Amino acid sequence: MFGLTDLTAIEDSVTSTMDYNSASSPVTKFLGRPPKDALDLAKKASPVAYVDAKTPPTLIIHGEMDNIVNIHQAELLYNALVKAGVKTNLVRVKNAGHGLGPASQGAEVSPSAKEIEAMEVQWFRDAFGMK
Repeated sequence: MFGLTDLTAIEDSVTSTMDYNSASSPVTKFLGRPPKDALDLAKKASPVAYVDAKTPPTLIIHGEMDNIVNIHQAELLYNALVKAGVKTNLVRVKNAGHGLGPASQGAEVSPSAKEIEAMEVQWFRDAFGMK
């Protein structure tokens, strides 16, 4: 849900209020230096670098209006999973920001939190053969 997936592609997908290369950025703190100055380390810390045919089924949920982690990050993971032949689904949440809340006051988020919860339960049932 709405996470960074490729730390080497942050610059490509930034339409956010977060400067990932600043000293106060959580990514810079995690890597010990800005991602632009540590591409090898950023790649090692990126989930997309570890996607292969053995990756478990993955449900991705991301707000289309997320201004902290651009939805492009979710698309990168989704595309890597599809390329590897992994069962996956990307749910784009309309009018949702980071955390899936409304991106602006009065915006109607779709699917709703209740619908997302039902999707998650159904995903696990289908993906893992649960009843």
